[in-house]
Amino acid sequence: MVAVASCILIAGIYAIVILPSRNGPATRGSQTTQGSTQGQCPGVSVRNDSAYHHVVDFFSFYQGPPAPIGISDYGIVYHSSPYPSERWSGYSLNTSEVVGNATIYSLSVNDPDLGSLRHTAQLQLNVVLRIATAHGNQSYWLQNVAIFETNETTVNFGDEIWNVTSRPSVLNSGRLTGVGGMYGNQSTGTYYGVLSRPMPGLSYVLPIRLEMITNVTKAYEGSTTIDFGYQVFNGSSLSVLGRTVYDRVSLGVDGMESAAIEVNGFEHAPEIYYNAELVFTGGPSTANVAFESMNSTIALQYVSIVEGHRCVASPISIWEFGTSGESVSNLQTSYVKGRGGVGIGRSGFYSDYLP
Repeated sequence: MVAVASCILIAGIYAIVILPSRNGPATRGSQTTQGSTQGQCPGVSVRNDSAYHHVVDFFSFYQGPPAPIGISDYGIVYHSSPYPSERWSGYSLNTSEVVGNATIYSLSVNDPDLGSLRHTAQLQLNVVLRIATAHGNQSYWLQNVAIFETNETTVNFGDEIWNVTSRPSVLNSGRLTGVGGMYGNQSTGTYYGVLSRPMPGLSYVLPIRLEMITNVTKAYEGSTTIDFGYQVFNGSSLSVLGRTVYDRVSLGVDGMESAAIEVNGFEHAPEIYYNAELVFTGGPSTANVAFESMNSTIALQYVSIVEGHRCVASPISIWEFGTSGESVSNLQTSYVKGRGGVGIGRSGFYSDYLP
C-alpha cells in the first residue's frame, strides 16, 4: 500500500532492499517507502494505480551508472508481488516548497581529466514547477545547486530555470526577472541562471550541514515568485551562518491559474519527469566523475503552511538516482529511516528485487 505523506511525525518506516535475485524482473534501482504515518499536510494529494502501464518509465534517462546519485521522488512505488500487474503503483503531490537537507562528513573530488573542474562537486536540489493556464499546462525545471570546491573547502550556490514544456527551452527575458541572466544556444534553447552566489564562496569545515530551499508562490494574477535559498550550519559546532535567499525570480505567464511544485508518477513533462531530487554530481556539464571520498546523509522535505504553522511531509517513496545531466560513477545510496546515506560504492541500477 502507498501511505499518505506525514506532517511532522513519521512512524513505521520500512525499506525495500535491492538484492541479487534468482528469478523475477530486474528493478534496476534502490527504493525506500514510508509505512504508516500520522497526520497529513494539505496540498499533498495521493492517487494510487497498480497497473504498470499507468506509471512512467523513469529509467529512460539512465539505465545504469554513471548517474546523479542521492535520493529522488518520482511518485512511483515498487511492490513485492509475483504478479506483474501488482508490482507498481503511483501517486502525485503538489507543494509550494521543497527543502533538501544534507550533513556531509567527508567530501573530496580530484579528477585530472576535468581541468579547472577537477576538484568540483555539486549537490543539486531539482524540482519541476507546473503552471496551469487557460491555454494548457507549462512546466519549468528548477535547479538549486550547491557548488563545492573540495580542494579549497568553499561552497557557493547557483540556480537555473529551464522551460521543459517543449524542446528546445524557450524563455522570454521580458517576463522573467531576477539577479541572474539568460544563457543558452540554438540547440539547447534559452535558460535563466545565476552562476555563483556568494563570491568568492563560503569557507566550510567538515562536517557541514546545509539546507537548500526552493519555494514557489503565486504572487498575483499572471505571475509567480520563485525563491532559491540556503542555510549553512558549519563545522563540528554547527554554528549557524544564516538562511539566505540568494535569488528571487518573478516569472510571468499569460492566463496563469495556479502554480505549484509537482511530483507525479503517472505522467511526465515533454522533456522531464515530474520528480523531486537531491543528488550529488560532478561539476557543471561534467559526466562520469569519480569521487575520492564521500560520506553524507541527505533527506527531502515538502513544506506547507497550515493555519500559520509549518507542516513538513516526507516523500512516500525514494529512489537513488536522479535526472540531472551531470553524473558520478562511484557513489551509492543506502537508506536509514527515510534518509539517504551516500558513500563510495556501486549504485544498484542492475540489482534484482527479492521479497
